[in-house]
Amino acid sequence: MIATRSRTCFFRRPALFFGMVVTMAMLLISGCASLEKRIERNADYFATLPPERQALISSGEIDVGFSKQDVYLALGEADVKYTRRTSAGESEVWSYREYETAPPYFHDDWAWHGGLHHGPHPYRGYPFAYRHSWYDRPRYARDVMRVVFENGQVSAIEREVD
Repeated sequence: MIATRSRTCFFRRPALFFGMVVTMAMLLISGCASLEKRIERNADYFATLPPERQALISSGEIDVGFSKQDVYLALGEADVKYTRRTSAGESEVWSYREYETAPPYFHDDWAWHGGLHHGPHPYRGYPFAYRHSWYDRPRYARDVMRVVFENGQVSAIEREVD
């Protein structure tokens, strides 16, 4: 008799596979369509812009001298908006962020939460399901772009350096 290892594959779990496919499709569609939808919703304004500016906005780019409406069309709503006050006056700063989740980590005290010493915990399962390892990972926000407006026009663009 030949012993074979049973393989568990997500293709054999239709609900999991279908959920993954739908999630990926939604992310792909929403990421591509949001710029197009913003332009479509503001078609009258977009048509009044010079062709060079239309090309930049259509590719998701901005430049110094753009209005707040132009920046919104190209990049969408800012994650955070600040007001900056200096000796030269007030300016508004739009911050665009990316969010990262910290990698999973394990603790030495897993035995208290379902390890070999005490048997499986009634609701946390085995050590690999210890909630602090996978579910309570912190999320970090980092600014990837800041757009500074003075008198309603872009006066500076700050981008993250690789």
